[in-house]
Amino acid sequence: EKTLPKMGENLPGRIRMMIVIATLREEQKDSEKAEKTLRELAVLLDRPEASEIGVYGVEDIERKSAEVHERIGRYAVERGDTEAGLASYLEAYRRDPVRTARLGLRLAEIQARKGSRDEALPRLAEYLATKPQMLDGYELLVKLRRQAGADSVLLDELRTHVENDPRNADLRLLLARELGRSSRKDEALDQAMRVLRCAAKQHARRLDRFDRDRAGTLFEHDQLVCDRLV
Repeated sequence: EKTLPKMGENLPGRIRMMIVIATLREEQKDSEKAEKTLRELAVLLDRPEASEIGVYGVEDIERKSAEVHERIGRYAVERGDTEAGLASYLEAYRRDPVRTARLGLRLAEIQARKGSRDEALPRLAEYLATKPQMLDGYELLVKLRRQAGADSVLLDELRTHVENDPRNADLRLLLARELGRSSRKDEALDQAMRVLRCAAKQHARRLDRFDRDRAGTLFEHDQLVCDRLV
């Protein structure tokens, strides 16, 4: 860091140095200094000449800047500054459309903390459209819809997500849980049993590996079994 002032207007060198320093700060778990370095890096990346002197191309520099703003947002949220975190995430969201889906969950979480449910739901929908395997986004959907008393809307949305991602057993079990909470016991049991039947058949097919040489086609057959249970 102490060498930076001596680099003068060597912008490519300064940018590369700041990237290294930010990474080191993060590895050292020094959040305060890491965020400070990232903010300085964001300023350098925004200089018009940054894309003209061979550091990155125009599109690459936008993606790099979006990545930096996303990391800044994460640190801001971690230290409790949701407004700063939201601003940084929105900046990353604006700069790199490819990042949109993943950032949707982060933006939705911040909006939910602020009590802005109507603003959180569209962001969350963008994220859930990517069919995530983790349940964080779906759990947030449950929380937001339950808070609004929109139980039937929640169940319809979860059913749609299950239909769109039929092999996601955890998601189907979450649907079963919410059906049970809404006193739809029969449908909840049906969804849970589908998961159990699929798991049992997959297990049986794996055991069959010891009797017949089917290792090459096993995974494909497992998927077909689950598809037929949808």
